[in-house]
Amino acid sequence: MCATLDVTIGMADVDAYAFLYYANYMKYNERAASLAAQTPLVLSEVENMTFPLPVHWGSEVTIHTFLCPDNAGPADGRIRLIHAWTVATESRDVQAAEALKPVVYNASVIAYTAPSAATSIDPSMLALRPPSVDHPLYAPVMACVRE
Repeated sequence: MCATLDVTIGMADVDAYAFLYYANYMKYNERAASLAAQTPLVLSEVENMTFPLPVHWGSEVTIHTFLCPDNAGPADGRIRLIHAWTVATESRDVQAAEALKPVVYNASVIAYTAPSAATSIDPSMLALRPPSVDHPLYAPVMACVRE
């Protein structure tokens, strides 16, 4: 199971070329992680981030958040999550849009910690799971994990 966060990219999020400013990927990933964990999380380490396609101003983005399959667990107080960004299709043809596989605009593996030492993160308590092999985002997400 994954959690999703829908975002519309606004003018304050982009650079002079109307591309999403790179630091804003982190901001939205952190929001998606906190939503998925249902508790505030703080970005601890960006392990890998890929940018196959740019996200533009006005794009309707869905951030899919999965638990990393090789999550280190609560021993080090961190949780590793995978984020995959997809952008809503502009196709008016519903059948053609459904036939398309989702395109990943950004994929990342990021470690998070709880904001205070008193709060611990137990991955087994989360509703998140690693992507299943038959999930449409499995291949691009796992490629990011392997890098």
